[in-house]
Amino acid sequence: MAYWPSGSLRDSSNSDFDIFLRSGPKFQDFLTHPLTLDELPSCKNYLSQNVQKQDISCLISYITIMPLETDTNERKYKLPYLSSKILSEDYPDILDIINEDQELLDSLLKYLKQSNPLNQLLTSYFTNLCTSLLSRDKQLLKMIFSTDLSFILTHFANRSLLELYQCLIKKSLKSKNMKAKGQILLSQVIENLQSPELCKNAQNVLGEIIFEDEVYNEITEKIPEIFRNLNGKNEDVLTCSLKVIKSILEKEKDLKKIDEDEWGKEEIIENLCLNIGTFKRILVSNFENTLPTSMGGFINPAGEKKLVIFEILSISVETNKNSLYKKLEEEDLLNVLIEVFEMHPWNSFLHNIFVQFCIVVMQSSLASSFSDKVLRIIKKYCLNTEFAYNKCLGLVAYCWKIGENLVEKAKNDEDIAKVLGNDDKWEEIKGRINWKAQFEEKYGNQAISGQGNGPVNTNVQEVVMTGMC
Repeated sequence: MAYWPSGSLRDSSNSDFDIFLRSGPKFQDFLTHPLTLDELPSCKNYLSQNVQKQDISCLISYITIMPLETDTNERKYKLPYLSSKILSEDYPDILDIINEDQELLDSLLKYLKQSNPLNQLLTSYFTNLCTSLLSRDKQLLKMIFSTDLSFILTHFANRSLLELYQCLIKKSLKSKNMKAKGQILLSQVIENLQSPELCKNAQNVLGEIIFEDEVYNEITEKIPEIFRNLNGKNEDVLTCSLKVIKSILEKEKDLKKIDEDEWGKEEIIENLCLNIGTFKRILVSNFENTLPTSMGGFINPAGEKKLVIFEILSISVETNKNSLYKKLEEEDLLNVLIEVFEMHPWNSFLHNIFVQFCIVVMQSSLASSFSDKVLRIIKKYCLNTEFAYNKCLGLVAYCWKIGENLVEKAKNDEDIAKVLGNDDKWEEIKGRINWKAQFEEKYGNQAISGQGNGPVNTNVQEVVMTGMC
């Protein structure tokens, strides 16, 4: 964030600035003093005792009125930045004055009513001030929602306003009197997911607030609408909609920890089942697309879409819903996932998701038809890579723990023996495969099931995923 570089305190003594303050300077002189930025934290008493309504109005103008090309650098950079520092949570008395004054609030909201595109930097200052005001009082919220909401959304393409949209939605949905307006605003944001130009901002707004209970309850009413976006062809719209669906599933998973009955709402499961074919279509299209190595470093949108689908399916199978499992089998999606994995065997991020997916599937009704496929993946790819080594052996051990016969297959498989190469490594693997016996010996025969003298809350999946098996 740009700001005006002020003079260093090392070049001037504090007493110089103290003398300046004791002289009773005009507010404008205070703002333009070369040491004000450095000394601002120590000026709380001065500001609380001396700042007047006209001074606050001046500060608001610096962050809401675009400077002219002919203005000085001080007006362009220093004064907006300094104003943003004063109009903040650090100076609550000033915020209270603004919240209690209709004229000051009106002058602030005029910024959003401009037809021209808003400056990103000034908008970030504006957003910070608005969110600070909203955190202290509902007056600004009432003013915003007492008018036509279209003016709020005019500048939705401006990234610096996203935090304000999030704050408005959360605050309004928690207010009985403004809930209806909040629902309208949220609906418009969800609708913006369909726009190639606005979908990224819509996804960023929703991705941050979807874990709020009030927001989530409203979003679940729009689930069919969000899933319908998957029928489009725009890469950005598809990817952003998939990310929102992933966030919905993550929230559902969080709810499971509180109330098991909440896991897998029928509306969500129904739409997942309806779109298994869509997931398959996206996965098999453009197989040559390179997947990202992490969610933050994607190479192309098509590759990122596939990675998000892997995450969605990895969470979805944890719902343990037979209708979903049946649809996965009908569309042969498990084999498709393996095909995608086989195209990117060295992708560590994909590998983590895939192994977690396998662990969940091996506990489901799909286990009998999937176990040989898991072993094939372990044989063909995972034992050749150092980073995959522990987790896949953990997966074999976990299959044994839940009654699958993969361990004996692994021990007697010539291909696996070739990959291992030497007796020392095979002995290490056998030790890892036999983790269950060691675990029971240490904690009791029924420790793994959460009974007996063992640690009741031991998370076997976590042990497997960290390679400590």
